[in-house]
Amino acid sequence: MPATSFSDCGPGPKGKKPLFWFDVPSRPIFSFAGLWRPTEDGAVFGFLTTDPNSVVAPIHPKAMPVILDDESEARWLAGGLDGLVEPFPSQLMTVTQS
Repeated sequence: MPATSFSDCGPGPKGKKPLFWFDVPSRPIFSFAGLWRPTEDGAVFGFLTTDPNSVVAPIHPKAMPVILDDESEARWLAGGLDGLVEPFPSQLMTVTQS
């Protein structure tokens, strides 16, 4: 599933939680490990999650999307899972508050 960034709300009072955006600056378009299937009402999409890295964990301590690098994209599309379901390297990501 292609993406340019993803967001999550940080801690705060209900209705006033700050929004944070996560991205991979070296890759303007990156991929989540995702699945889709057709339905009568249109396509339905979902993506895999893993433990959060040190960039995502302060905002969302439970999980983060599985982000695939170029090599991992090819393996994912070929049907391989081994070694793919792990946190993306935190040093390759940034986070900004909107």
